[in-house]
Amino acid sequence: MNMKDLRYVIKETPFGYVGKCLELGLMVRDKDFDECYNKICQLAYDYLESADRLEREGHTVICKPVKHYWLRKMRFDIDELLRAMGFEKG
Repeated sequence: MNMKDLRYVIKETPFGYVGKCLELGLMVRDKDFDECYNKICQLAYDYLESADRLEREGHTVICKPVKHYWLRKMRFDIDELLRAMGFEKG
């Protein structure tokens, strides 16, 4: 899996920001948007690096799909398309 193929969603909450990687099912929290983005990217990179290292060492690495991934992916793609067309969620 290529890092550029991963999709991240970062949402503001009353407690800061929550960042999620849709494909890997990873989540981070931070009070700053940029830090949240950096953390989720680093976590995804570390996750994939660890899986790659374990596989090279001869371990069996099994990746299971994230529950409801395709629904989340479609929602993400539709939201991005609507945003590009000038529509905002309301």
